[in-house]
Amino acid sequence: MNVNVKRAQFQAKVEVMEDQKDRIITFAMASGCEACRIIRGFGKIRLNRLIRGAFEEITAYYEHYGGDPEEGMLPDNVPTLYIGLRNQVKALEVPVEEFEKRLGFSPEFSAWRRQSDREKRKYRYDNLVSMEKVIRSFWYSMIMYLWHTYGWGRERLTRFYWHVQELYHEVMENYLACSASADADMVQQMTQTIEMIEKLGVKL
Repeated sequence: MNVNVKRAQFQAKVEVMEDQKDRIITFAMASGCEACRIIRGFGKIRLNRLIRGAFEEITAYYEHYGGDPEEGMLPDNVPTLYIGLRNQVKALEVPVEEFEKRLGFSPEFSAWRRQSDREKRKYRYDNLVSMEKVIRSFWYSMIMYLWHTYGWGRERLTRFYWHVQELYHEVMENYLACSASADADMVQQMTQTIEMIEKLGVKL
């Protein structure tokens, strides 16, 4: 009986994590929209075009690197897509490596925490790592869209990438703190960002 209860509890945690993954990806998309509002005052029309344009960019690069969009985005092809987009963004002189290194995450706490918290942090860290290439690829595709469509140069694109990286880092550090108060802060920050963009009429 105890085994069944523990299995059910674990399954419930996994389902919650899957829901959070979807929410985190939506938040990452919303943060890109927020960056464009701050940098150039984008409204509903341009933000909806940004989301559609980013998907078109990512689909085009996916096809370019050998993927078939009709089959869906296969996990085995994501690393190739990621590297290809990353190289394109680096060619625009956006310091992606510097920002990503400076705002990276650690699987460990900097201070003592009980074993269950350390295990939870490692589990959450692994979840973030599993989403990293997908989220960055979407940001990279936003950068390529902004460059192709509006001719944004190195300075604006760098501001864009710093904004999304910094906001994402701040919110996900709360996720990795593994406390009730930090979890509440994370949910509030993500919800505020997503709702702010959705209330403009943007479909994320």
